Amino acid sequence: MLTPAQTDRWFTLAELAALDLPGIPNTRQGLALQAAREEWNHEAAEGRLWRRRQGRGGGIEYWIGVLPSFTQAKLLAKEAAQNPAPARDTALRQLSDEAAWQAYDRAAEKHKKSAAKRVAVLAAVETLVAHGQPRTVAIMEVAATHDVSRTAIYAWAALVDGVPRAHWLARLVPQYVGAKGPRAACADDAWEWLRARYLLPNRPTFEACWRDLQQVAAQKGWRLPSARTLRRRIDALPATVVAWHREGPDATDRMFPAQRRDRSMLHALQWVNADGHKFDVFVKWPDGTVARPMAVFFQDLYSGKLLTYRVAQAETGDTFRLAFSDVVEKYGIPGAVTIDNTLAGVVIENLPYQELIPRYDRSETLFYLDPPYWGCEGVYGAELFSRDEFTRLADLLRGIRGRFILSLNDHPGVRQCFAGCDMEVVETTYAMGYRTGKETQRVRELLISNTGK
Repeated sequence: MLTPAQTDRWFTLAELAALDLPGIPNTRQGLALQAAREEWNHEAAEGRLWRRRQGRGGGIEYWIGVLPSFTQAKLLAKEAAQNPAPARDTALRQLSDEAAWQAYDRAAEKHKKSAAKRVAVLAAVETLVAHGQPRTVAIMEVAATHDVSRTAIYAWAALVDGVPRAHWLARLVPQYVGAKGPRAACADDAWEWLRARYLLPNRPTFEACWRDLQQVAAQKGWRLPSARTLRRRIDALPATVVAWHREGPDATDRMFPAQRRDRSMLHALQWVNADGHKFDVFVKWPDGTVARPMAVFFQDLYSGKLLTYRVAQAETGDTFRLAFSDVVEKYGIPGAVTIDNTLAGVVIENLPYQELIPRYDRSETLFYLDPPYWGCEGVYGAELFSRDEFTRLADLLRGIRGRFILSLNDHPGVRQCFAGCDMEVVETTYAMGYRTGKETQRVRELLISNTGK
């Protein structure tokens, strides 16, 4: 566990960058941009969010509270791993007990008698509870028999919450330290003591910490502000710091739940998804085949609504296209489409280009062609693609209804063969010989198309 002094930490931008924390840049320049963007060093925040470092080279340092909560938690975890805390919790408790008894010794005799009466009241409550009486009922009965209010009993119980019974008498003596006249600003040592006491892992109440602080202040001569003022300062501590010290690292981790996908930023038909489902029944199809039917569904991701579906013997590209055409016909064109198991909607053909292109030529079709480079026709086999095929391919492409994009090396013969088509020069790198030790080559290629028609 970290020492409470480590929660009031100040860092320069260079120190934060060196920590390499998640949620913030890991360079001084990046942090400077974030500080300017989020106004860490706003003039009105001096002394609260930033301050000028005294000594050690000067400069500006920033309070840990300017960091995101997640980053603060990671910083505390890193420092806890690097700096094992000394046994300070026991020392704080001992100091509190000693101060309480010293204050008791200085108290007036009537105040000591009041403390003894309070101890007797609380002891009576504990006796009834030990014999099975509900605490609420026990407090009501003791309040009636001892002629005190239930509110007072609850207040006294809060003062000794977590305190060994042997020290109740010292803790319950009335204290009026600083009650007369205006209160001064809280001394740094007093605030440090209160914060350290409040951040103990046994999670003492603020009321108990305040009571202890009053007793220590009487011994040390500290001037204190009001309890309400210190309560506000305690409440202003970063939630991650309080959770880390009082409840442990697991409680801090629970403050950052796992991310969950959220569809609230979408709108209807912005994104649709397609998937298939095979039914667990067998049916007889019109051609006499007995098989389990396959359905293809399109679903709107925003609303979860099933938009369309088609049933067929298999999950084919035609089934996907028909189901998607139903979506367009009924609802319009969606902004984006995703398909689970994409290959189910893909048709793989093994045909010569002279047959494949006419078969799939539609006004909405886009063909991409990647023939052998000009001058390398025999690389894939002497009979597979000859020089004359370029001319036949160019003539076929000039007459299609759809669009095409074809990539080839930039050669005068290519430009002459595909004259009249759109051409764009691009540079690329040939790296096929890289593994054999040959140097890579920067070359020019042509993207030939009819997309401008």
